[in-house]
Amino acid sequence: MLFRSRGVERFNVGDEAGDVAVGDINGDGWQDMVGLSRDVPLIRAFFGKGNGEFELGWQSTDCTSPYDFALADFNGDGHLDLIVVDYDIGGVRIFYNDGSGSFQPPVSHENLLESATLLAVADLNHDGAPDFELHHNGSSATLRTFLNDGVGNFVQAAQLDDIDSFSVSLFADFNNDAYPDLLIAGCMVGEFKIYLGQGDGTFQAGTSLVTVGYFSSADVSDVNNDGHLDVFACMPNGSDTDFMVLPGNGDGTFQAAVQTNSERLAHFAFLIDPDMDGILDLAVTFPDYSMGIANGVGNGEFDYLGAYDTRFYIGDEPIFFMTAYLNGRPPGNKP
Repeated sequence: MLFRSRGVERFNVGDEAGDVAVGDINGDGWQDMVGLSRDVPLIRAFFGKGNGEFELGWQSTDCTSPYDFALADFNGDGHLDLIVVDYDIGGVRIFYNDGSGSFQPPVSHENLLESATLLAVADLNHDGAPDFELHHNGSSATLRTFLNDGVGNFVQAAQLDDIDSFSVSLFADFNNDAYPDLLIAGCMVGEFKIYLGQGDGTFQAGTSLVTVGYFSSADVSDVNNDGHLDVFACMPNGSDTDFMVLPGNGDGTFQAAVQTNSERLAHFAFLIDPDMDGILDLAVTFPDYSMGIANGVGNGEFDYLGAYDTRFYIGDEPIFFMTAYLNGRPPGNKP
């Protein structure tokens, strides 16, 4: 797997920068990026030029305590809008896109869930409009789902209270019924639970899948290429790292977890396919501020040695990352 380095381009979004969202915000066909700072607070959008370069396009300080965020078309006008969890209002603020990449002043939805910090977006009732879940952590975590009427009005559909504190929530269709299911997991206890979606924003009772202890990151994809979604977790152990794959059966049930050891310490790991060969590889960040790629074999296993032989320095304390086609090259069009 070959990577050509053009240097690292940095984008200042302020102190305590969180995650990054990627999408074509201004409708020019190129991928753009949104990032936020919890300290300022500040939200910034950077417009992609199609060659891997970006320029500042929009910014806002309208959220007093921003946490998680996502891009989706909440009002059905064909433009990506920005939804941001604002801790101070116990809800979300939605910035509607005017079509040029600039966003209108936010519409606030307050008192949805006290102390909310995280969200995930999916079409929970299969009506073509993006819905969202909102949750907070604590000694007893609470999660609520909200359905979109297609023009940006929301109504609560469900509330889950019988869950331990968790740090990961992911929507995916594990039983192939076209309705998103919910996977949640707490990074300290390491229990993974699945809630099967019922197509109306509500879920069946949760089922515990596996308890693995502490993990740093989790992901969902078809790791072993059998056509069913699997669950992946990265579990640092102090001096080495275990990687878990929980193979899915395609009906909402899973096979026994398979764990392998990389013999080296990793911080985080996520599934990607940078060489576009249809086999998932593993992007790994390390304590020495670098990252590497472990080549996928195609059966859920990885050549971990490659991740340690080829590294890329990415700056101090790498925590989260994501991938997208930032230089305008479409999937399948290899150089």
